[in-house]
Amino acid sequence: MADHQIYPVATGAAAKIVEQHQEPQELVFHSGWFCPYVQRTWISLEEKSIPYQYNEVNPYNKEKHFLEINPKGLVPAIEYKGKALYESLILSEFLEDAYPSHTPHLLTDDPFNKAYIRIWIDFINKNIVPLNMRLIMAQEPEKQKAYLEEYTAALRTYTSKVKGPYFLGEEFTLADVAIAPWIMRDYVLTEHRGYNRAEVSPEWKAYADIVEKRKSVVNTFSDRKYLESNNNRYLRNEAQSEGAKALRAGRVMPLVYPTIHIEARKTRTCWLWGQTGYPPSAVGTETQVQTLASLQGRLAVGGSSVDFSGALGIGCTQVELAVLDSRKSGQSKLPNQRLLGGAKRPVQPSHLHREMKLGKELWSPKLLTDLATRLMTLLGISSGDT
Repeated sequence: MADHQIYPVATGAAAKIVEQHQEPQELVFHSGWFCPYVQRTWISLEEKSIPYQYNEVNPYNKEKHFLEINPKGLVPAIEYKGKALYESLILSEFLEDAYPSHTPHLLTDDPFNKAYIRIWIDFINKNIVPLNMRLIMAQEPEKQKAYLEEYTAALRTYTSKVKGPYFLGEEFTLADVAIAPWIMRDYVLTEHRGYNRAEVSPEWKAYADIVEKRKSVVNTFSDRKYLESNNNRYLRNEAQSEGAKALRAGRVMPLVYPTIHIEARKTRTCWLWGQTGYPPSAVGTETQVQTLASLQGRLAVGGSSVDFSGALGIGCTQVELAVLDSRKSGQSKLPNQRLLGGAKRPVQPSHLHREMKLGKELWSPKLLTDLATRLMTLLGISSGDT
């Protein structure tokens, strides 16, 4: 069965929840029942007893209406009072802000704990989730063994910070939400990749056992048998999700919070930066990409198939930067803006040659950070915005 032919509806406990959420509400939850990222947002909705209307979407079909809600065509997404938002953990944080009277507060009310939770969510996203996928998709026994060791080490690192029974103790928080879908699906690793919760550590097994029994986690998970075809595509390394395609191509997984896209055009040739959510190889090093990601994760870079070496300094008379802010439906064009140096004037090759060297230095961490900051300023987006 191809990805677009996946079983069309939630089953088991999740089907009962879907049935309860068919009435129109100010919040519409666009879901794909099989997706672990969807389950994150779904858990938050159920934990907080927020009224919502459930809408099933197959993201592989890329339906026109849904692309208007999320141009990336990915789930989860929500419509709130007619306005669209997406990205699983951003949605969970949005629910905290939009529904403050609904408890529990999954980010807690303590500023330190909020930051601490975010630190370890970042660890989950950058380590546990990609290693989980690499382990599932690995075909050679030696790679499976190596990834299992790395995955186990990452889980032990995370577990060392778990206070028990949940991440922060008695409170169920967004850190638990962030990892819960992968705990619910780790039976695939047990059956096919030699993984065992108890062999990670007794503490990890105790934590995972508690999380998977949480009512909101159980009620947003469908029957395993309907996940089998999807799981098998990952086990055969044939899945077509954006994350799977990225890992197969040797790219890092999509950034968690891609909200700004940048398009740089030469007068004769079009060079894309920011269309796919993956870092372009010509940026140079992973450190440079992480510099962008460190801007609160608010800037997406992309165009991995495009060679950027000296792109802005060769044979062009001016550069047009078009900035797409995904919080808005339209595109804000900033033609002929000199964003790289400060003054707003047409960019000429001589300016670039005089003030910057071509090649990797053109995309240095300092320059990327400066460009990102300037773009965010022009859009009126602070580093704390979501």
